[in-house]
Amino acid sequence: MAISLFDRFIAAAALLCAVFLSGCQTAGVSKAVASARITGASVQALSLQKVDLLFDVEITNPSEADLPLRDLSYKIAAEGQVLIEDHVAPNAIIPANGRGTIQVPASIRYAAVLGILKNVRPGSVLAYTADIMVGTDAPLLGAVRVPISYRGELPIPAVPDVRLVGFDVDALSFDRVAASLRLHIRNNNEFDIDLERLGLKLALGGKSIGDTTQPQSLKLRPGEAVVVSIPIAFSPRSLGIGAFNVLIGREAPYGVVGSVDVETRFGMLTLPFNEKGYTPIY
Repeated sequence: MAISLFDRFIAAAALLCAVFLSGCQTAGVSKAVASARITGASVQALSLQKVDLLFDVEITNPSEADLPLRDLSYKIAAEGQVLIEDHVAPNAIIPANGRGTIQVPASIRYAAVLGILKNVRPGSVLAYTADIMVGTDAPLLGAVRVPISYRGELPIPAVPDVRLVGFDVDALSFDRVAASLRLHIRNNNEFDIDLERLGLKLALGGKSIGDTTQPQSLKLRPGEAVVVSIPIAFSPRSLGIGAFNVLIGREAPYGVVGSVDVETRFGMLTLPFNEKGYTPIY
């Protein structure tokens, strides 16, 4: 059967309409592609064992429909070696024409870092790269993964050197001893530390003398050392004649155990110390 001119016109119009609609749909899909960026990275907790990081990932949805997040994976690397990789289930929906922030926690244990990076030592500052992949269920496109990256630094803390370099007796009797401990403290880290509190327990000649906690206000730069004076008072009568004889001597073996609370550019940190040796008695 011959096709009339009118039928041909209708078919051509239908084809043009289909092409036009297809172009409109493609433009809508292009607009629906989400974007992501890291708006913040912070240290949540810091110790000699590990560092807890938190990344704030902002996701923008330009689509006219809500955008479900399917999954989120991350990898943290330094010096070309992967330190940790994991994934989280965001269980979130970014509203249409809106944005939302997902927090991604990551915990890095220093024992693992030192096992992977043989040339890194305690006290170092390590440059790292965090690569995060956001998985979305985009309208019309389906599963789409959006990559983002962030560069930062993390500390690998080292304990300070703490030595008792002098025990100055200010007052001495069988009932009370007032003295000053001269402590040599050295910062073994590649970053500044601000000393805020120092607590210790002291033993002389094998006898426990006492303990004290003192606020501090000192800044130590990398490798810098300082001598601080810490007052202490105790009763030698309860310790026996042996302890009194130690105090009237010229030198005594000591043991000092404690910790210093310090502020760093990465956050608060408590650094323990445990030292033994001999100290002059003045």
